[in-house]
Amino acid sequence: MDDEVMGLLPNGIVQQISFNSGYIYHSNWKEWYKSHSIHKTEGWVFNLESKEEEEEEDFKETSAHEIGHELLQAYHGTIYSWQHKGSSYYFPEDRKPINESLSDKITHLDFMESNGENAAKSGEIDLMKYYNDYSDYKDRIVASEKDVKGLLWLTKLSLK
Repeated sequence: MDDEVMGLLPNGIVQQISFNSGYIYHSNWKEWYKSHSIHKTEGWVFNLESKEEEEEEDFKETSAHEIGHELLQAYHGTIYSWQHKGSSYYFPEDRKPINESLSDKITHLDFMESNGENAAKSGEIDLMKYYNDYSDYKDRIVASEKDVKGLLWLTKLSLK
């Protein structure tokens, strides 16, 4: 069903509304630590003052993540992709909390029975998931083994 709905949308509309450089609003800003800039600005972020190397790293991460959505959708469907493997809601795409409140259940579309999760304290972190706590994650982001296998499967390569 989810892919039928996607077929009704004009080509490229999701990409146009999903990424908007400049101001970005995080509706779940109250869940962030009070010392975090997202909480301090009540969810509004504008990344104008980042350093050039940070911008390049952010671009690489964002590009890989967004391309990853196409991969997830192709081999597992729209819901799996849009819900970040179950780590976010379908709409709005807020991170899922560890313990979902009644308000979350009422105000968020959710087609995957899963809870939010915290990032591992060490080791690799899945590029395509949303986590409730991001710390020291930039150097640990990877495409999961399942996603790499999905990419290989989609290519229809015949390995001998």
